[in-house]
Amino acid sequence: MTGRHGSLLLTALLLAACGGDDSRAGAADSAASATARTPEVVDSTMALVAPAAAVALALKEKPAMADSILAEAGLSIEQFEALMYRIAADTAARRFYTSLTGS
Repeated sequence: MTGRHGSLLLTALLLAACGGDDSRAGAADSAASATARTPEVVDSTMALVAPAAAVALALKEKPAMADSILAEAGLSIEQFEALMYRIAADTAARRFYTSLTGS
């Protein structure tokens, strides 16, 4: 596995690790969850997370094909990493990602 492929796998694993125990969520997370219930936010979260989850699952299954998987998704490695961090930073997006990937 090259450094580039390892970086992709590490990013996906980091996101999975960030999905840890949400029982410590504070008032800000509660407010974000309430906001996430609006149809516009749900749609935008789904549009952001679903393709990222599909790419992450494909990378997990076939890490040696990372370049072609990312190219097919229209993402560079930097864009994918930024997307993973964006999802990890948002409680609702992280929960949805976790539900899609099982991790």
